[in-house]
Amino acid sequence: MTQPQDTSEFLERLRDVHEFPGPFMFKVIGTNSDVFVANVIQAVINALGPVEPALKTRESAGGKHVAVTVDVTVDSAEAVVEVYAAFQAVEGVRFVL
Repeated sequence: MTQPQDTSEFLERLRDVHEFPGPFMFKVIGTNSDVFVANVIQAVINALGPVEPALKTRESAGGKHVAVTVDVTVDSAEAVVEVYAAFQAVEGVRFVL
């Protein structure tokens, strides 16, 4: 299957700046709830298989949102794209970095 041009460029840039397999940090900001945090973790597991990501959370000043930082080892740039795609299905996501 041919990757769309923008995905191909993104994959190329990822490979230029990251060594795979290796650690990668994802940050997801969304609704402040335990369910949201659990769904973010589950999205990573669904994309990568059985992994135990390191997790940090930080609540916004007003308490309405939470930033979830997930550090995990990924095998390839394609795996990074799969995780980003999995985040799109998580209810309550506001931003993915």
